[in-house]
Amino acid sequence: MKRRESREHILQILFQINFHPREEFAEKVKLYLENNDSLDEEMKDFVISYVNGVAKNIDEIDKVINKKSKGWKTTRMSNTDVTILRISVYEMLFLKDVPVNISINEAVELAKKYSNDDSPGFVNALLGDIVR
Repeated sequence: MKRRESREHILQILFQINFHPREEFAEKVKLYLENNDSLDEEMKDFVISYVNGVAKNIDEIDKVINKKSKGWKTTRMSNTDVTILRISVYEMLFLKDVPVNISINEAVELAKKYSNDDSPGFVNALLGDIVR
């Protein structure tokens, strides 16, 4: 299983959480997975686990992000950046098998691919502050 590819699917699914009521989120996840043939069963299980973990802990994750961000609360950040940060902070807080430096690197790579030119630096700096 490729974790980087999985994180891209996780990002795409979690991005939707900002646009739909939380009650509809489980259905959105199901539809995404049903309509995506590139995911094998192992990868689907991995993606579902991550997505559910972030969704379940989103309030705590956002508190951590908001505490460390200076002048940029999650409500003011781009949805893409917030989603990338949520994935990484989830890994840092709840998944002890993912080294912090790997989590930050993967977040920066997602920001390079899916966000604007300033985002990789922003994501890297904010996650660095969270770690400290």
